[in-house]
Parts: sequence; C-alpha cells; structure tokens
Amino acid sequence: MKRNGANSFVSIPHDIPQAAFIDADMMDGMPPALKAATGVDALTHAIEGYITRAAWALTDALHIKAIEIIAGALRGAVAGEKRGR
Repeated sequence: MKRNGANSFVSIPHDIPQAAFIDADMMDGMPPALKAATGVDALTHAIEGYITRAAWALTDALHIKAIEIIAGALRGAVAGEKRGR
C-alpha cells in the first residue's frame, strides 16, 4: 500500500500468528516443487530477518543459524532424503 508516495504497512494483531508448527512427516507427501518453494520461502524469511534494520545481536544469531540449517537441508528435503527433513 502506498501513501504519499511511500510504502506503508497495515497490521491487524489478530492476523499475526503466535506460533507455527512444521510436521516433517506431513511434508513427506508434498511434491518436490512445493517442498522447494516452501524451503525457499523459509530461507527468504530468515534472510529478511537478518538484514532488517530492526535486527539486533540475538535475532542476528538466530537468523544466521536458520539460514545455515535451511541451506544445509533444502536440497536433501526436496530430494526426499530423511536427513533433509
């Protein structure tokens, strides 16, 4: 949404999840392309969290770890390897 030529953000507290749960067994049945897209989406969120101006030392450490885990597991997960889950 643009207002006065600048981007703006609308947030409704009830629309923001408190937690997300990922079940590796449920992901086994996903097509490889969907696994890849889901993994890249998670990687993108981790990168965005790392480069945001709101980041600080703890969030940087958590996002770097997330990037390492996702980067190390994504190919295996898409290929259906148990280790990639």
